[in-house]
Amino acid sequence: MNTANLRRILTTDYDLWIILGILAGEGLLILLAPIPILDFSLILLSLFFVPGYAFLTAVFPGQGSLGQVQRLTASLGLSPLIAGALMLIASFAWQVNQVTIFLLLLFWTAPLCIIAWKRRASLPPETRYLPKWRIPFPTWSNKSRLDKWLLASQAAVLVIMLLVGGRLLWLTSNIQPQFTEFYLLGSQGKAGNYPDLVPPGSPAGIIVGIVNQLGEPQEYHIYYQINQDPAVKITQITLQPGERWETPISVELPNVIGKQKITLFLSDAQGNRLADSLHVWSGQTGLAR
Repeated sequence: MNTANLRRILTTDYDLWIILGILAGEGLLILLAPIPILDFSLILLSLFFVPGYAFLTAVFPGQGSLGQVQRLTASLGLSPLIAGALMLIASFAWQVNQVTIFLLLLFWTAPLCIIAWKRRASLPPETRYLPKWRIPFPTWSNKSRLDKWLLASQAAVLVIMLLVGGRLLWLTSNIQPQFTEFYLLGSQGKAGNYPDLVPPGSPAGIIVGIVNQLGEPQEYHIYYQINQDPAVKITQITLQPGERWETPISVELPNVIGKQKITLFLSDAQGNRLADSLHVWSGQTGLAR
């Protein structure tokens, strides 16, 4: 590719470069530390404008097919439908998150931009579509009723999107999930190999783990219960926000035939449950049946 061709691509297909630049910026924010307001703005553009605009530019590369107002309005209408369909299809195979959405939009938009560039190149220069950044507002009175309605609708949709998006960003920017992580590990410190059968007179060894994600210091009371017997308190601890605590515990099993249900649960000083209860099944070996 010579210098003249490269200059022509950069000057006559700048809208396609802007579209790809929006996706590139979103990808950089995913890899680096996200900037909330910028991250939100790029995602908003990616979901509500980029997919539809790339599709329409690839299908209608010339000026006569769609005017600028109709093209921009159709892009705003098509983009949420395309993005929603892509995420619905992807949800059957992957977990939909910010990275998945970015990859879906990238693999949708990049080929369409290449198709649009190739189709534009096949048209005479004077018939190729290229967006105009200035709209002659003084000629508003000369526009048709349909163009006026489309312009007003487009402006209303943009204003509503910005207001709703800004409000959601404001409400969720300082919200942190508050919960307690409560889990059980086997004797080797992994989520497995729980004590299935133990020798008579030997306790069942389990590792209990707690992580305080409540955003404030919390006192935890840990209990275990075998079948429907009264609950037995194991210990109590106080954890700071974000602090993790793991310790092995021993549960004395009754000298009966069959496996016993061991239930563990957390509560605060007032007896309120702080997490879902956990349970394992264990029994003693060598008992007559």
